[in-house]
Amino acid sequence: MRNMKRWLWITAVLALLLAACSPGDGPVPGTGGEGTALPGGTDSVPSEAVLAAQTWLAGELGVTPDQVEIINAQQQDWADSCLELGQANESCAAVITPGWRITFSVDGDEYEVRTDDTGTVFRSPQLLVPASGTDPLAGTRWELVSFGPEGAEEPVIEGAAPILQFEEGGQAFGTGGCNSFSTSYTAGDQLAFTAIAATRMACMEPEGVQEQEQRFFEAMEAAGEFELTDDQLVIRYDDGMGVLTFNRVEEESGVSDTELTGTQWVLESFGSEQGEEPVVGETPLTLRFNPDGQTGGEGGCNIFGGTYEVQGSQISFSQMFSTLRACTDDAVNQQETRYLQALQNATEYELSGDSLVIHYAGEQGEGTLNFTPLTEGS
Repeated sequence: MRNMKRWLWITAVLALLLAACSPGDGPVPGTGGEGTALPGGTDSVPSEAVLAAQTWLAGELGVTPDQVEIINAQQQDWADSCLELGQANESCAAVITPGWRITFSVDGDEYEVRTDDTGTVFRSPQLLVPASGTDPLAGTRWELVSFGPEGAEEPVIEGAAPILQFEEGGQAFGTGGCNSFSTSYTAGDQLAFTAIAATRMACMEPEGVQEQEQRFFEAMEAAGEFELTDDQLVIRYDDGMGVLTFNRVEEESGVSDTELTGTQWVLESFGSEQGEEPVVGETPLTLRFNPDGQTGGEGGCNIFGGTYEVQGSQISFSQMFSTLRACTDDAVNQQETRYLQALQNATEYELSGDSLVIHYAGEQGEGTLNFTPLTEGS
């Protein structure tokens, strides 16, 4: 009996040793079953986070997961809890967040999806390479004429029609009838907007304008299918139950042209004449002047927008807003704050050839923002 117990004890120890020596670093099993493999010819099954992102994107685009092909999946350490894509009014913890950057293909269109390592946080996909090679909405401007449940649409309030303009690179901006806003979008089989960043001005007139604006923003964030003709854009929302109907607005119907209208710039240096500083950080600080009096750009960390007005050589910016993502680089954060404050305190400008200088009044006295034209690859 004693020998039998000793034999059983030895057998148990050997089993534990064999288990410890077995391979333990293989791929994390996924839920996609066999045949769902990472690119590059590997037989590894994608991680749970990648598969979760695949399912999430399918839901966003209204397709089945087997229509979403994994092109590339790379592990990524994001600089904050918002995966470096924080939106307005969103608090993003400045902590390193392990996760994935994944590129998917759906019907010839490529989408980037970011996720954390647990596959529970996703950021809206960005269209990378449209199948047609062009974005049919980019460069177009629209005025809302009616919205509401299909068959019972309401006309917009006279004098407070929301305006929506689409830019290259998946950016959109405009006015909700009271406040200026900006967002990003993807236009594939369906149209999708990310969370909207808007100014917070209170408008009492015309009556009902703020309620209309809120409904307009909510409809945009629930957008789905869209139909585009030469003169009309129809966006369906709430799973097709609601309809936003827009008429095209030609550029000529915007504010009066100035020499700045339609130009885009990148900041090279700023500060007082005695202490001008070059721009720091990898992201260019940009500024654009749209024909409808809207302005916007990159602050080095966040996207910003607002309105501008030019009278002779005088220039002013107002209704400024920006997303609220926190960058881990303190120097970039401080520079962005100073840049946006300088724009809000702008007084005059000088435009000469390939140079734009904006003068501003600051706590340390007068200063200048020195720009050069924004070119492809800037």
